[in-house]
Amino acid sequence: MLNEAENEARWDSELKRKERLFVLHYCTDDLTFLNGTASYKAVYKDRDKVTGKVTDRSNEVCQAAASRLLAKDYIRKAVSKLLTQTQQDLDEKNSYRLLKDLMLLAD
Repeated sequence: MLNEAENEARWDSELKRKERLFVLHYCTDDLTFLNGTASYKAVYKDRDKVTGKVTDRSNEVCQAAASRLLAKDYIRKAVSKLLTQTQQDLDEKNSYRLLKDLMLLAD
């Protein structure tokens, strides 16, 4: 019973490995924050089976795939839970960044 409640509280309890990485990028990464296309591109790469070379997917493919991922209920719930959990940290980080910018402008 306790494990079910604990599992329910975790934001990533229903996610597969790459879905979890996508949600982490989407919710916490400075470069891909709330950008589904960039988050998808950061996580899902193509690897050539012969040469082993890793290549990025096109923006159109990433945009469509990210849209499909974000349309899933369990992905939206994970995003909501993670944003709620990290909101205080993000607010504090942004306030420090704003203070730093204001100090630079004052010079």
